Amino acid sequence: MNRHPLLDVEHIEQTPDVYLNAVGHVFAVFDERSQDSGNISYGVEIAQERYFVKTAGPPSDPNPFLNHAERVSLLRNAVQLRRSCNHCTLPPLHQVIESPTGPLLVYQWLDGELIRVEAAMRNDPGSTFQRFRRLPSHEIIRALDLVYELHHQLAQLGWIAVDFYDGCLIYDFDRQKLHIVDLDHYCKAPFLTYSANLKDWDSYPDLSGLRESERASFPIGTLIVRSNTAANRSPSYIPLTQWTMPCPLPTRATLARL
Repeated sequence: MNRHPLLDVEHIEQTPDVYLNAVGHVFAVFDERSQDSGNISYGVEIAQERYFVKTAGPPSDPNPFLNHAERVSLLRNAVQLRRSCNHCTLPPLHQVIESPTGPLLVYQWLDGELIRVEAAMRNDPGSTFQRFRRLPSHEIIRALDLVYELHHQLAQLGWIAVDFYDGCLIYDFDRQKLHIVDLDHYCKAPFLTYSANLKDWDSYPDLSGLRESERASFPIGTLIVRSNTAANRSPSYIPLTQWTMPCPLPTRATLARL
């Protein structure tokens, strides 16, 4: 019996681009022209079946923020997450193929469109962002239910959401189906961040009152407490022993009013 070149192979000697072009039809390439992670992904068709193959890109590329070893580590992290959680929004991961430049993650190809668009296009009525916003409220709520459901399941498994945004959402408008992708940065709790610049990120609380040593290393999921009294405005922080939901999830009735 002939082996499938993606589903039945665990190791290759060629680089991913050479191998994929040899065994199938590469109909799409996602590289520095469409994103800046340093990863290179491919849409590959074999025997009328389509696959999405994600790689860490070439080790020689000096431009990405993360070096090649870090990108490889994130891909292996994505494999661990996917194998631990089988939620319906996550694309099937068929195989992991080792190569001289790191793993190839072979996912099922997804039909749909990325909800995220460039800032200049976000008000364009024809953009996927605006088309999603115009959907009937019950359809949007159903999609949000799935987002919350997935993250509740991941939290129960000990995962902390990192770098989740609308670029992780693919929506199939024809089938009214949501897919959630690119969760490579999610981390097992507890974990530490070693950035002293979180105060500059809009998505994080203002940590400017913390001492430098405190800002440089604190557990994600930490409860930040700031005193409102004039006598004591320095914040304190309380490490949490495990990841917990910061607040109850919105009810369907609340979402319907948004």
